[in-house]
Amino acid sequence: MGILINPHLTIRNELRMPKNAYKFQGNLNKVPMETECKERILLVDDDETLLSALAQYLELLGYDVVEATSGNSAIAIIDDSIPDLVVSDVEMPDGSGVDLLRSIRERDLNIPVIIQTGRPKIEAAVECVKLGASDYLSKPVDPIIIKDMIRDVLSRKDDLSNTLTIRADDRGRILGGYRVVRVLGEGSFGTVFLVEKGNGEERKKYALKILKTHVLRENENRDYMERFIHEAEAASQVVHPNIIEIVEFGIADEEPIPFIVMGFVDGRSLGDLIHDPDQLNYCDKVKILIQIAGSLGAIHDKKIYHRDIKPDNIIIDGNMKPVLTDFGVARLPESELTMTNMVLGTPSYLSPEGFMTAKVDNRSDIFSFGVVAYEFLLGKKPFIAENLPHLAHLVNAERPIEPRKAVDNFPVGLQFVLAKMLRKRPKDRYQSAHEVVRDLKELLESGLTCVPSKRIDDGGDVPSWS
Repeated sequence: MGILINPHLTIRNELRMPKNAYKFQGNLNKVPMETECKERILLVDDDETLLSALAQYLELLGYDVVEATSGNSAIAIIDDSIPDLVVSDVEMPDGSGVDLLRSIRERDLNIPVIIQTGRPKIEAAVECVKLGASDYLSKPVDPIIIKDMIRDVLSRKDDLSNTLTIRADDRGRILGGYRVVRVLGEGSFGTVFLVEKGNGEERKKYALKILKTHVLRENENRDYMERFIHEAEAASQVVHPNIIEIVEFGIADEEPIPFIVMGFVDGRSLGDLIHDPDQLNYCDKVKILIQIAGSLGAIHDKKIYHRDIKPDNIIIDGNMKPVLTDFGVARLPESELTMTNMVLGTPSYLSPEGFMTAKVDNRSDIFSFGVVAYEFLLGKKPFIAENLPHLAHLVNAERPIEPRKAVDNFPVGLQFVLAKMLRKRPKDRYQSAHEVVRDLKELLESGLTCVPSKRIDDGGDVPSWS
């Protein structure tokens, strides 16, 4: 398995020095020396023994070598005289390799950088791609491999395009040709990249999501890996225009690093749209809500419950089409991945029962969707608290401000739909997202003037908010 950061530069599976490698003994006789090259290489490592040994080796190969023991001292050298290449360790006390890379990019210097690190290969490669490094070596280092890598990088200083290739699922298929364009987003446990595949008119964009396993405790690693792949399994079971497309997913076969390749939606989150309240009228917003409710109905038909419905998990494209994403905590039929005493989801959008248990059903998603709809229609969250216990109390025991009291001329039919979705007891809510779609469509067709309560026993034609 390999991860490519440049089209011709592969992260090696195992890069090992021979015994007594600090002196590079044993292999040097097999390495042809090249005295004709005089490129200037800056070596950066706080391990002075290794730094000196590698410097001597590269000087034997004919390179002009400068040494630095920290990222800060390396930057001082670069400010004085720009090298042709930097080879740097990652973890250093006085200015890390990450700090060094960032400083180089801030100075807008086109200096190729090779990173050396003992961290797991894929995770380090992800960091390299993000920071613009040209290639990556896993310690301990084989002198023949670093010799070839340096020559390769120096020969392609002007071709630093990023390509990421990882071995896919257990069938051993290769996901080749994905070029990393930029980071789309990053959370505590995962990073999402915009990637491209193909050439010319056939080039397509995708979103590549990789789990950060190095930030997890050993006992958490398996649970999060399972949940990560679980997300792909959940989303891939439903094909719907308003649900993110799963292209490929799996766990890299050499290292247990999960990845998902998804369709890329060029747009912004519903949360961004909420913060721009004057852009859409009520009819436009209802059209979006109908599509979101339809996507929920589609996953619920498969007995899949999302459990993390919130504005940031809904992307709106340029045609105002919403796409439901992030099935990371979704519950599949017969799933035993989560225990009943776990609370999953984003607190501000949790249902009353969601504060008590992870064993929720479709009606919990409907409540969360009601919270999202309230915020989307009114521009503010229905439940606002200073801490989690207070929030749990509000969600379980208090009704939010009545829309028609908060906003002049708020459509009475929309208030009814919100009231029905936000009932405290699951049995009092809509029992299906398809019912929400039905009522919202009826409202839209009437110009938001009708009240859909006529066929639902909710206290007559006037919707009850209490």
